[in-house]
Amino acid sequence: MSTNKVPKMFDVVRLKDGREGTIIDISERNGNKAFVIEFDPLDPNIEVEWIEPNEVKEVVWEFKE
Repeated sequence: MSTNKVPKMFDVVRLKDGREGTIIDISERNGNKAFVIEFDPLDPNIEVEWIEPNEVKEVVWEFKE
């Protein structure tokens, strides 16, 4: 990641491939940490994806409680 911010729940992140999405879960997949990212919550045809942390380029918007 080119940012020194650690992505957390509900942050909006930009991936290395240019897509942006919201982290809706942080889990483990195959023993490694992974983010579940939703790319367009208004489009029911676009599903969520598991994204490895090394695919995240930067945090675009940080969720504040």
